[in-house]
Amino acid sequence: MAEKREKTLSYRRAEWLATVPDGTTLESCLRTAHNTLKTVEDRTIIRDSGQCIRSVKKLAPRDGGIFMHLTTDTPGEKASVVPKFKKETEELEIGIADAPEDAEFMDGDAFLYVNGDHVCLCTTGMRDGAVRQFLHEFFAKAKLDKKYSMFELMKAPKMDKVKMLKQDGVKQIWLGASLYQATTKYENRKANTAGTLRKIATHIRKIVGAENEEIDDSLRVAVVIKTDERIRKHLKLGETRIEKLAHDVIKNYEKHDDFQIETNTGQKISAEEIFISETVMIDPRKVGEGTKSVG
Repeated sequence: MAEKREKTLSYRRAEWLATVPDGTTLESCLRTAHNTLKTVEDRTIIRDSGQCIRSVKKLAPRDGGIFMHLTTDTPGEKASVVPKFKKETEELEIGIADAPEDAEFMDGDAFLYVNGDHVCLCTTGMRDGAVRQFLHEFFAKAKLDKKYSMFELMKAPKMDKVKMLKQDGVKQIWLGASLYQATTKYENRKANTAGTLRKIATHIRKIVGAENEEIDDSLRVAVVIKTDERIRKHLKLGETRIEKLAHDVIKNYEKHDDFQIETNTGQKISAEEIFISETVMIDPRKVGEGTKSVG
């Protein structure tokens, strides 16, 4: 088994949507909540699906901040298994197995290092939205005031990419989403971009006769938005609008969204490139070194 695994570390920043007392940070709220909810059972949030999200470990790095490990599991859920086989075996039947009596299969997990309002995030099988929702419900369970659950974990675009957009201007934006994502996932989002995709996806579903299907992941929508240089009279207004839309795409981006922004100089910026993240090799055996328990 490989000692190190390739993981992606992403940066987020907690932005408060309500007025909180001076000195309040996401880190301070996490410390207060952990001091109130001392056991893993106390720190477990059960979703409507029956899946449990738990804060299973909290540590204090020597250089400050707080380190957390979140896990997700669905009690009683079975897992697919591949049986052992001999060299001459031509086919296999995949089976399912129960978890050990004293354990559950892990659906996914997330490691968070929080310093002030700065968050370093590393997830496996767990989306940003689930992390954010856990924190909101975690603070509510710890009986923190409602205002302390009014925050968002915002992605920060790389400054050189943002500078490029401002300097070069935006030529066109390519938006991609499956019809299911465009009509269902984006339904709860208020951004202009989301509304555009939703309306176009709904129209295309009607054309192909799929408007009554609950899920249709076999069809995809791709939208290209660009200014029409033939209409010189309103070109400046169009350029302003498309640049605003580009910033809207970046601001409201969620994991698995698909977009590409092309500048007037031909530079192309994709979803994977624009946000602060880094791929590193991590030794699971050394996670948590240089820390102590939070008390």
